Amino acid sequence: MMFVKHSNSVGASSLPRSTSLLTLLLVIFMIVPQLASSINSSTCGPDWTSFTCDFSNTRYNAGSKITGSNVNRLIQKWFFETDHSVTSTPIVSNDKVYFADWAANVYSVNIADGSLNWKVNVGPPTTSVEAISSTPAVANGLVYVAGGPFGTPSAPEHEVIALDQTDGHIVWTHDIHTSVKEATSIWASPIVYNGLVYVGVAGQDVKIVGEIGEIDALNAITGAKVWNFTTGIGTAAGAPVWGSVVVDPTLNAIYFGTGNVFDNHLSKDTNSLYAYSIMDLDAATGKLNWFFQVYHNHLAGDDNDFGSTPNLFELKIGSVVYQAVGLGGKDGKYYVIDRTNGHSLVNRSMNSATTFVTESGIIGLAGFIYPDGVPSNGDPQILIPSSFRNSSTGRTNGLITAFNPSSNSTSWTFTAKGRVDGSVVIVPGAILFGDRKGFLYAISTLDGHQLKKIDLPFGQIGGGITVAEGFVLVGNFIKNVFATDPRLGVYAFAPRQ
Repeated sequence: MMFVKHSNSVGASSLPRSTSLLTLLLVIFMIVPQLASSINSSTCGPDWTSFTCDFSNTRYNAGSKITGSNVNRLIQKWFFETDHSVTSTPIVSNDKVYFADWAANVYSVNIADGSLNWKVNVGPPTTSVEAISSTPAVANGLVYVAGGPFGTPSAPEHEVIALDQTDGHIVWTHDIHTSVKEATSIWASPIVYNGLVYVGVAGQDVKIVGEIGEIDALNAITGAKVWNFTTGIGTAAGAPVWGSVVVDPTLNAIYFGTGNVFDNHLSKDTNSLYAYSIMDLDAATGKLNWFFQVYHNHLAGDDNDFGSTPNLFELKIGSVVYQAVGLGGKDGKYYVIDRTNGHSLVNRSMNSATTFVTESGIIGLAGFIYPDGVPSNGDPQILIPSSFRNSSTGRTNGLITAFNPSSNSTSWTFTAKGRVDGSVVIVPGAILFGDRKGFLYAISTLDGHQLKKIDLPFGQIGGGITVAEGFVLVGNFIKNVFATDPRLGVYAFAPRQ
């Protein structure tokens, strides 16, 4: 492993544009930040207005009406049919549910009965977007969506769009592209904080020479670019940002992970400064604070990059309580770093007896709780979704692992039928998640035993689960993500009375 701390601005750059314009945008941002409210809060619920829900990415709705004691009574309340697959995690604000599909539609429906408020297509010819795989975000009376991941050289996908929350009309559109425009695509969900929209930029998962990653920060009201940080530095380039950032308002920092070199781990060129790294930038300026590179030898790293989103928590090791950032990788390990200086604290494989393979490992966002209820004690339990290939059967299964970083130990694991690529959600006494076999699970936070399993009528679950306002919300998709089927959409469950 390699740790490097930078005090200069290597890698922090803007695409060719005048200094005066950038200065003007910074002035605008300084004048109107009060107009752009934070999307997150210190606690999660009752609404769920972003992919991450709260500042720390706990994915824990502590005040949920759905708990471990009534989750076994979940029944379907409504189903909303979409035009195509849904890997977007549904978000909730003021009794409305927002989500997107792979036909580039953005929807607003009523949470009580699934009735439609509005539906807007943001695909051609209005924009270049042809699919949306990520999760929208609601703030400032706007719904922010990021286009991606697929496109063509003539119509690449790299736009962030703000829609009016009331009727869905497009307020602004911002085109994001790196120096290799046809390789640019967005898989990450937008995160809004203190007047900025943060978007990770990756590629189309193809082998295009020169493909690079970056983080862009846009003005949340106007869509103008305030700054960008290029992660693809060096002749091997790459280092795409697949996952979303997590914001630390106490340190005014954002954290995220990066991927492999440009040609999907086949390059013999190891010159890619930020590949396979956990990174820390100043939230306001994009200046690099530190980065921690897990695989310095990129051939050894293979395709074991970071595609998930970090968690922030307090962690006590010995007598010292650290401000920690944790992130899972496709190598199946969960890495815990001191977020004040980038020093490694602990890492652990979620299942050392199994073999992690491409498109396996940890992809979905983990959640966490403090079993003693006191964060300052620094004893979190991280509930981590992952997938692994069973060497004896040759099958790929999902895992949920209860990881205790203070003691570098695991309390229990639960094995799902299919891969678990989506994020978990936690309510008092239970964890909910879906798998690629189409099952929705609820298991106990205490010991991981199964409380409920629901077989969706069709397709797979590839996105995260949301629990808000007394409902469990989940979308489904099929492997051919561009195929239509009337059984694709968003399902809502609630306990039977």
